[in-house]
Amino acid sequence: MRLLPLLLLVAAPVGAHAQWRVDLLAGSATVSGHARDGADPDHPQLRPDHPATWVAALSHDAGSWRLGVDARRTTADLGEVSSSTAVITRGALAAWEGAAELGRRIAGAPERTSLTAGAAVVWDRWQFRDITGASRSRWGGRGDLELAIPLGAHLSGIVRGEVLFEQSLFDADELPDGFTRQSGVRSGLLLGLARRW
Repeated sequence: MRLLPLLLLVAAPVGAHAQWRVDLLAGSATVSGHARDGADPDHPQLRPDHPATWVAALSHDAGSWRLGVDARRTTADLGEVSSSTAVITRGALAAWEGAAELGRRIAGAPERTSLTAGAAVVWDRWQFRDITGASRSRWGGRGDLELAIPLGAHLSGIVRGEVLFEQSLFDADELPDGFTRQSGVRSGLLLGLARRW
């Protein structure tokens, strides 16, 4: 069953112009911020740890410009990490994410190797699984740089680097003593396929 979305992507009918695109991507990231104890000499942070993300995206090209939306599923551990120690709660966090993105091709062409830069507004719905069960929504902004490499007439391999700036995942009243909220920064790499038609 997991191969079905990929088979539909590859077998989708091709129109006369390659203006629409569907992407299937997966990747991981590193995270900093969210909550920090500035008084502790080790400066421990409380944050999502090693998030993994799966993405489905739809976009439309108009010349060098691209307008797109994507939906994501992210899972992560919860970590209290300092320069000397790390306490990890496995599988503690999960999120559904949605984004609207505007991009511009800065090199190459749609059916050739190309490089595109983009910026997006992101909405996350996080859930603490097996801890409090509590959910919360957060907003953020994302920048990305994407390399598309042709694999066939209408299929491309995608390598995408992203940096997401987001509101702290935590509420002030749920943090341990000494910790304060901070903006979070998530930087990651995604790999996948894109189908144009």
